[in-house]
Amino acid sequence: MMLIAAVACATNALAQQQQAEPAPARTPSVFGSAFAFGQVESRQATSDIKRGFLENFALYEPIYFIAGFDKPAAKFQFSFQYQILDEEGRLARKFPFLKGVCFAYTQRSLWDITSNSSPFYDTSYMPEFFYAVTSTSRRCVLGFRWLGAQAGYAHESNGRGGADSRSMNKLFVRVSFVAGNPDGWRLVVSPKVWAYVADMSDNPNLNDYRGYSEVTLSYGKNDNLNASVFLRAGQSLRYGAMQVDVTYPVDVLYKNFAAYFLVQYWNGYGESLLNYDKRTQSVRFGISLVR
Repeated sequence: MMLIAAVACATNALAQQQQAEPAPARTPSVFGSAFAFGQVESRQATSDIKRGFLENFALYEPIYFIAGFDKPAAKFQFSFQYQILDEEGRLARKFPFLKGVCFAYTQRSLWDITSNSSPFYDTSYMPEFFYAVTSTSRRCVLGFRWLGAQAGYAHESNGRGGADSRSMNKLFVRVSFVAGNPDGWRLVVSPKVWAYVADMSDNPNLNDYRGYSEVTLSYGKNDNLNASVFLRAGQSLRYGAMQVDVTYPVDVLYKNFAAYFLVQYWNGYGESLLNYDKRTQSVRFGISLVR
């Protein structure tokens, strides 16, 4: 659901990933002691896992845990992106454009922690396959520079059956632009449009409330305050939604733990798939690991 400059986040993560140097050959390995590998074999196994698996992971949507006073009180989300082809693989070297093929997964839950037994109110499961491109151009138009784009397929469902089942499938395109200094104070604008595909008979009017487009405006600085506004227009403007996220870095345990204070305000339709046709409003506070 929340975009909050996701393209910009993914772009920065991929750039950092590409600039990262491989781990030194002398890096200790936990696999050596766990599986009684020899020292050389252990280092090689760790190197292979890092090169072929761990280095392909990147950040995607924000990761956070927040809670407030309106039911359901708690909300949390985690997300990751995986670049399918190995950067150094034969196929990627022969066809470099295929490096943009990615898989992403986001899961967001609303948790009624203030009720008896603290049940989960609703959970959205959101896998995506898409192709991503990033821009190296410094050219600006009207003060904005293109950061990159994504196009692909996205699924969202709540994993329930019967009358509570909700699901949708979309083909989407998302682009991202930045104005200002990317390493300083900057404004990131990320519009997204989509079309629904496959059967939606379980919830035939879902598209009325989710609409066909959204945009996120994010202003801030990497090591300072950041304010993000997410806007989604339903098929009728009265079915829209708005989310505001304000984050600020917090140094915990003498800078050994990187996180942000997060205040989130929601107003509109579709915060949960279960009751997508009901307007809700809430304010929640908490910690964000990725913004």
